[in-house]
Amino acid sequence: MDLGGYFLGTVNVDVAPFEFVMQQPVHCFRGVAWWAGIPPEDFSFQVCRLRVGGRLYEGLVYYPHPETKPAHGQKPCVVEVLAERILGMAYGDDVEVWLPLGCLRSMA
Repeated sequence: MDLGGYFLGTVNVDVAPFEFVMQQPVHCFRGVAWWAGIPPEDFSFQVCRLRVGGRLYEGLVYYPHPETKPAHGQKPCVVEVLAERILGMAYGDDVEVWLPLGCLRSMA
């Protein structure tokens, strides 16, 4: 999987009061031993789009499977997105994230 066009970091989008549910990922990698000293992890990726400052960006939801990543769990209401570098974006900016149907469910 080529991630060469993406910024080396994620845009973390809080979608509360919903939580993200990985549905039919475009890529799924199991048992990735990517760092010495921690057990292998599973990762999935799903297509998405971001709208930031009136501009649309193609992206991928980066989803480390929580059952294989117990030490660094992410809140289920946070969607981690890989995208190209988005100049001028800062913490707290409003962002729209477009996800495939079925990827969000109410936490209530």
